[in-house]
Amino acid sequence: NAIKFTRRGNVTLSLMESGPNVLIRVSDTGQGISPAFLPLIFDAFVRGADGGENSPEGSGLGLAITKQIVELMGGRIEVTSEPGRGTSFTMQFPKAHQDEVEAQPDAPRQTPAVLGRRRKMLVVEDYQNIRTILKVMLEESFELRMESTVAAALETAAEFKADVVLLDINIEEKDSGIRLFYKLRSTEHYSGTPIVAFTAYAMPEDQERFADLGFDACLVKPFTRQSLEAALREALKD
Repeated sequence: NAIKFTRRGNVTLSLMESGPNVLIRVSDTGQGISPAFLPLIFDAFVRGADGGENSPEGSGLGLAITKQIVELMGGRIEVTSEPGRGTSFTMQFPKAHQDEVEAQPDAPRQTPAVLGRRRKMLVVEDYQNIRTILKVMLEESFELRMESTVAAALETAAEFKADVVLLDINIEEKDSGIRLFYKLRSTEHYSGTPIVAFTAYAMPEDQERFADLGFDACLVKPFTRQSLEAALREALKD
């Protein structure tokens, strides 16, 4: 994007230390982004008033995916811009301690294979990129089935007989995951199967609401490998 929208000047990629953090910055001297659109830059498929095919006033999936990956790695991403003068994206990550770096080659791989045996998991999530990330994290530990709609999830659940379900709360529309949860609970197999609420609702009262509804655990987006493993441990009581 920096190259695409910089017709004059330069694009700079820099790596630097800042206290306990490492910063990766991409800066350009291109068109810049308007202040009105800047707060929306990490949203998927947003088009600003000036957004055309060759305008920076629009976002597809690239920056939304970038933000998710950065946060999954324990970092954060920020953007500053001035129309006509350029844009700068900065990713900040915590530095690894030297002893952690030295121990890394011999450290066991951290995956949610905390369960003693290979169990079957049904993942219901309508966002393809999140399903891809979950697949990478879980496929060595679980026999996976992934669905993106309520209808497909119900059909797969009936024949797959999962040992645990990771269920997006807003699959196709708001709270559709809760309705699916009730449908699963009404069946013989899933009446006692661990079901994890997968949600961007992050307030303590939200966690209490899902617990009151009968979910066995809650995984909040954006998530990390560690928070995913913790939610599965809680749900499976391992």
